[in-house]
Amino acid sequence: MKNNTLINLEKETVNSIIREKNIYKSLELSKILGSIKQNRNNGNYDLIDLEKELISRLKSLLFPESIKVAKLKGSRDILHVITQYRSSGGHSRLCDRLGSFDEGGSDLFICQSSEKYKSNNSKMHTDFSFNRVLYSSNEYGSLAYFYEVMKIFGEYKIIVLHIDPNDINTVALLGVLKSICNVIIYFVNHSDHTFCYGESIIDVKLEISYRGYLLNKLRGGIYQSSYIGLPLKTDSLNSNRYNSITGCTNFVMAGAPWKIKPFKGQKVNGIIETILKYSSENTVTIIGPNLRTNYWLWVLKAKYIRRLRIYSRLDYEEYLKLLEDSEVAVDTHPVPGGFALVEMFISGLIPCGIRTGIVGFSATDAVKVSETDDIFKTTVTQELKELTHQLHSYDSVKERYILSLGATYSEIPRELIITGKPDLDFFREKGKAKLNIYDLDMIRTTSKQSRKNLIKSYLRNIDILSAPYVILKQLIKSRNK
Repeated sequence: MKNNTLINLEKETVNSIIREKNIYKSLELSKILGSIKQNRNNGNYDLIDLEKELISRLKSLLFPESIKVAKLKGSRDILHVITQYRSSGGHSRLCDRLGSFDEGGSDLFICQSSEKYKSNNSKMHTDFSFNRVLYSSNEYGSLAYFYEVMKIFGEYKIIVLHIDPNDINTVALLGVLKSICNVIIYFVNHSDHTFCYGESIIDVKLEISYRGYLLNKLRGGIYQSSYIGLPLKTDSLNSNRYNSITGCTNFVMAGAPWKIKPFKGQKVNGIIETILKYSSENTVTIIGPNLRTNYWLWVLKAKYIRRLRIYSRLDYEEYLKLLEDSEVAVDTHPVPGGFALVEMFISGLIPCGIRTGIVGFSATDAVKVSETDDIFKTTVTQELKELTHQLHSYDSVKERYILSLGATYSEIPRELIITGKPDLDFFREKGKAKLNIYDLDMIRTTSKQSRKNLIKSYLRNIDILSAPYVILKQLIKSRNK
């Protein structure tokens, strides 16, 4: 059996982090490692021992200032913490929605922000569902930042995390806080298929799918899990325009490019071609991929140049117009779009897709089929509408969320379990880590690995396709000097 070079690289990097005497460099390298693990799954979803080591070192750095924080005793109720607030995507929307559910309101702290960021997003921030939106006035990751944020966090009894997978700074700081205060930490599992820092400090993990719930159970329940589901506006469910694919000609698919990239022998091309071959009137529109770089779609686009439309992005108004003109929503493949399919179903489209090892997100998993030709048999039932409302309506999710804050936890719904057991190794890759040259260069500049080990890491793990971009970057740097 070949060595898993990603695991070797991980061990080498962890050793470099521990050997590094400068805590700031250790945290920076840990952030890089978190990004690498987020993008390359080796089956290891936590670095608990490393987290504890960094928490201990940061606690020593912040003493005796931390003693003052311990005396605050959490005078405020709930603080939501997000690494970056993004105007698009579901991550920030879920944070906003849960904030709106908090009885009596709550506050939001945005970890990575600047004066320019705050100025550019001031209008957007007026739509927040929070009483107060807080930032640090100091440079992210500096000693002054840690002092200031520790005092902010220390004012709250409950902290709800919506952090990026590599946000070790927030995790380490909260680890220090937990050692001196009686704070309860909830973690919203936005991305259940990737590594994420925070396993050592979580009290309750709020799950939105079966996969994250099952993963914790199989690992021995290292924290309390509670299912909340994804909150969606389900009011229009009973006004679906279509109940059967028969006669439908306009198909749409939406998702990030990596979700439709060929993976482990599975391709989206077969689904698209089956739809287009079925009738000469059928069209497929895909939102997300970049035709210039997503080469796996080139042949299909050349073959169906008019009936296959590909957009890397659409404005929201354009997207809504497209949904109005479409009849069938096709899930991404080989990686399902998560909740994109159920959102389009709620918008009035018929949901369909091919079953993979990624299941347990929504009621629409039940309509997926094993064979591509069978998608034309998909129908929408009243039972599917009722189940979608039960799992995803604002009222249902709010009830489960509020109960969890009061220490009454919800099991995963049986309806998500019977759609199939998730393949927890679906994303696991063996052999080369296939890291881009940026990752390795950051490790080289931050760590103290020997030249021999670094050369080995480059040769074993480099993704050669990234090399031209790095060469260009270096040329630009040289010209600017």
